[in-house]
Amino acid sequence: MNAPLNSRRITLREALARLHWEAEQGRLDLRRYSPEYVRWGQGPPLVFLHGLGDTWPSFVQVMALLAPEFECIGYNQPRGAGDRASLRSYRHEHLVEDLVHVLDCFGHKSVTLVAHSFGTSVALAALHRYPERFQRAVVVGAFVRRPLRPRERTLAWLGRYLPGSLALLPGREQVMKRSHGRAFGEREPEVLRHFLQRTALPRCRAMSHWAFTLDRLDLSPILPNIHRPVLVVGGEWDPLTPPSMQHQLFTSLPQAAMLILDRCGHFPMYTHPEALADAVRRFHFTPPCASPNFAALGFLDAAGRGEAACPVGEIRQAPERKHERVASLPVCMYSGENGPSRTSD
Repeated sequence: MNAPLNSRRITLREALARLHWEAEQGRLDLRRYSPEYVRWGQGPPLVFLHGLGDTWPSFVQVMALLAPEFECIGYNQPRGAGDRASLRSYRHEHLVEDLVHVLDCFGHKSVTLVAHSFGTSVALAALHRYPERFQRAVVVGAFVRRPLRPRERTLAWLGRYLPGSLALLPGREQVMKRSHGRAFGEREPEVLRHFLQRTALPRCRAMSHWAFTLDRLDLSPILPNIHRPVLVVGGEWDPLTPPSMQHQLFTSLPQAAMLILDRCGHFPMYTHPEALADAVRRFHFTPPCASPNFAALGFLDAAGRGEAACPVGEIRQAPERKHERVASLPVCMYSGENGPSRTSD
């Protein structure tokens, strides 16, 4: 395969302007609720699934980079306000069914998924339940199991009784900046402001409902039975789903490759959109290996330097690595019986 060129750097202002002029936006009428959606570009379809405390515009920069080659589709998960969703009776399996209904709305029989955080659980469950509808998936900040920490559990319990959105929570922005701010250091200041605004929109009660769903969720029984290629993407600085969680997921999937982004936290679609777009593009256009273990997926080539791909344990120890190499940081690993092994191009 001829590897495509790396994505040029894109600003949030440019991405939002192109979204306004180029994309179709509206509201879908699904069986259980009516989510807002975006449809942008032409080509092979990509469906984007956002995380627990976010909305589809979190992917706006990544979509802007991919829209010239792909049809990018995003939609909001149920909120219970203005979308007809009755959260009291909503279950995780209903989110998977909603995803299939979205495909039907756009007339797609099979798509590639790009999912973040809580959205990755929907993507993986969909690959298991409806394998004929999904070609492959890129899962970002994913996990096998992510029980709530004591403080998170307390906040989720309180959120059930709070009206309004997360923006009303006192000290929220300071907590978010302290937990995730350093990964935004290489982006223009408006990206951090955009992140804080978008992640403040979900309603407290919806956030609590899906947080307790996350707390009970365990994907380990279904992962060995997912026989679709999956690219596991993590961030070196991710405080919520650290690289150890990515490695656990990677070793549990029969057909997987793994990429850890340098100097990246839990939200690469905001902080590293070029790197994420490159990973999606190269992964989509790489044919699966003949091996059922998807062992030698050499689509990330260390920026054309001819360097061998390195195991995940060595990534964070490479002192010569620079930030501009993040878009093609190589981790192509084998998840066979003998554990991870080095591969090369």
